[in-house]
Amino acid sequence: AVLSTPSGHYGRGSSGPEIRATRQERRPRVFFDSTRKKQIRNKILQEDWIWIHACIGAIEGDAEPVEQYIKKIGCITRALTLEEGRVLSSENSVIDQGQTLVHLALRYANHNVAVVLLSHQQQSRPASTAGCLGLKRMPSYECPNTATEIRRVVAANLRQYNLGDFYCHYMSDPVTFVLPYEIFTFGSSTQKCLFDEILDLEAQRVLEVDSRIINWSSELVTTHKSKLYALWNRSAGDCLLDSALQATWGVNDRDGSLRRALSSTLVNAADKLYPRWKEYECMHAANLHYTLNESQWSTAWKKLVKLAEQPGKSLEQAHIFCLAHVLRRPVIVYGVKYVHNSTGEVLDYARFEGIYLPLLWGSGCCIKSPVVLGYTRGHFSALVGIQQESDDSSILLPLTDSQHQPLPLHFITEEEVGLQNELIREWFETTETSSGVLCAVQRVSSLHILTQRLINGWLLKYKRTNTT
Repeated sequence: AVLSTPSGHYGRGSSGPEIRATRQERRPRVFFDSTRKKQIRNKILQEDWIWIHACIGAIEGDAEPVEQYIKKIGCITRALTLEEGRVLSSENSVIDQGQTLVHLALRYANHNVAVVLLSHQQQSRPASTAGCLGLKRMPSYECPNTATEIRRVVAANLRQYNLGDFYCHYMSDPVTFVLPYEIFTFGSSTQKCLFDEILDLEAQRVLEVDSRIINWSSELVTTHKSKLYALWNRSAGDCLLDSALQATWGVNDRDGSLRRALSSTLVNAADKLYPRWKEYECMHAANLHYTLNESQWSTAWKKLVKLAEQPGKSLEQAHIFCLAHVLRRPVIVYGVKYVHNSTGEVLDYARFEGIYLPLLWGSGCCIKSPVVLGYTRGHFSALVGIQQESDDSSILLPLTDSQHQPLPLHFITEEEVGLQNELIREWFETTETSSGVLCAVQRVSSLHILTQRLINGWLLKYKRTNTT
């Protein structure tokens, strides 16, 4: 459904926003059988039942339970949890976690419910922010049918390589997602609204301001137009795979295609992946003055394989290394070095930041343009640039941190220690800026035709509301 408000500003005397659907998604009927009610009744509070029935109302076009929720609870920015999404899903439609009442009403073209919600939002918001809902409106939410088509193409592109003793799923058509240059043609208020609705503002702040992990070089940001933006995604344990697919195709891994490819590769290429993983972890264990026996290493590996098999389970470093092989390209993670609690105390050392090369492939079988992810406390985000006016442009990605220390190269063997520079130059296209910053080059060409359609549909709302 491509749904939009013709204008983000409502004139005097307006009774509320007019909402128009160019295509309507099939609307499911949501029914609770008695068994299902009993299973979840003991787990949720009365106010959560009010919320659940409001969601059903938003899906089915019944404004009454939505109005009751607003009257009694009032928080229309509340988002569905994973369990709630599963409860609401039907055979005809999957309801993702992270959806709000507004998202549901817009998705199923229930104009009466959307008017109630957006009118309430309009009344409760200061006039200075009236043009922007403050909700997340990702391209795949605005154009779900196109997003579904893209996921089908992704599934078809995930092929199997099984030659000799190396088995691996791999992406046959490596692409890179970037935000469109047209963003710069919008007025400042529209640009702010757009970025508020698509970016993970908390992750952007942590990575850019608090820790100076990204965009720390004014030369890269200003001269080379290589600023990175952290896209919002679902907060479930699927965030690594969601962000990887967002950074390439512009959609999340809702149907689990990438997770299945990762899981299958971990199982079937274990005879290649396990020895390298174990050797790398043994080196780290030795630095910390502890050792594990073979049984303990084997148990740890089986846990990693099990995690990959289960949707919603958080993934670890070894999964990123395997993911680089599935994508057939390097993965760069810019991330926090320490995980803090809510009071700022250090809880643990975060090892995710660094470079992951698909070393079990030959470098000639892979592309050198990397996928870029950000890591903040317990969460991965896609880091993307903005396309320049020319179709063929590039984004420069520093291979050092803000203190000019090289990013760690993960999952190398003892024989490869000391050869990091050679490996970097073999697996990346590199360049050095005038100030001496060594960078990997991410090549940005025309988007895939379906991804371009997704972007065009998503931009319609902002074109209609654009003011200079």
